[in-house]
Amino acid sequence: MPVVVAENLRKEFMKVTKGKKVAKEDRKKKKPAVRNQTFAVDAGEVFGLLGPNGAGKTTTLNMMIAEIGPDCGRVGLLMFSIFCN
Repeated sequence: MPVVVAENLRKEFMKVTKGKKVAKEDRKKKKPAVRNQTFAVDAGEVFGLLGPNGAGKTTTLNMMIAEIGPDCGRVGLLMFSIFCN
């Protein structure tokens, strides 16, 4: 039985670009930090998040500890729903 469950996690942040050469509609765009991430960790397992800079590892952990909320998806800890969108 899983101790931690993350289903379809997604988080986007606003990316603001300044400059005269950037079109007005392109100055504020949403940039995904985490895209549809799903995993489960069973009791006694060791779990690690590996990836390059900007892959969304810290954002995923922040969603798991309820520091920030996901834009969509669900995080569950010991059968309790932390976030559900």
